[in-house]
Amino acid sequence: MLLGELLVDDIEVEMDNLGFASSITESGAKLDFSFEWQGGPQDFLLSELNGNINAKVDDGLLSDVDDKGLRVASILSLGSLARKLKLDFRDIFSEGMFYSNITGDFEIKKGVFYTENTKMRGVAGDLVVKGNTDFTSGLLDYRMNYKPNLTSSLPTIAWIATLNPVAFLTGLAINEIITASVINEVVFEVTGDVERPIVREVNRKTQDVSVGRSAPPKVIENFTEPQSKKSSGAVNQFQESRPSDYSKLRPRAKEIADG
Repeated sequence: MLLGELLVDDIEVEMDNLGFASSITESGAKLDFSFEWQGGPQDFLLSELNGNINAKVDDGLLSDVDDKGLRVASILSLGSLARKLKLDFRDIFSEGMFYSNITGDFEIKKGVFYTENTKMRGVAGDLVVKGNTDFTSGLLDYRMNYKPNLTSSLPTIAWIATLNPVAFLTGLAINEIITASVINEVVFEVTGDVERPIVREVNRKTQDVSVGRSAPPKVIENFTEPQSKKSSGAVNQFQESRPSDYSKLRPRAKEIADG
């Protein structure tokens, strides 16, 4: 059995030294591992590898890798997920996905890496990963749940603003409370292989949230617009018709008490 601890100051630099492109940048990492296989070091075969890994990655950036001909090193294919989210929400992830940490436990059986609890805590939202990578065949089989952070002002403002920036900025300018149906969970499946991962969205849930220039984000259950507002032309000027079913903003006038 081989036991050890691996400390890495800069994952991207170390991957580059090995001839790989890394989707994780500006991060260090700590890995605690135990490996075993039949026979001695000269008998090592990936298909016979068993063991465990506990991984902790420091704060950094998850980006859409431009490998420029290099091989991409990624057990979880997180770079492909970053690319998918960037396509759908480019205003939020134009520079990549900033995170405070990535943690996870991996069990290795006959060269297949399994995880049930890998989690990325991000600035704009959290990602939970379950599934496996078969290193003998290169095949991927993952289910990933991404949940935007709707309890903090800046991420919520970003999520609402990206749906309808004109309406949002106009609403804030006159200090209205903006209510929008925003995404509160996206579920992905990642299949294919490590060189050609396939990311497919399988489910998307929405939640009504309100936020204002001086009002903290608030999740609204069973939101219903007042009848007077539905027929008001003033409200319609803030609504923009877009193809997605979650893109309509619904401003709600802030009550102002006259002295």
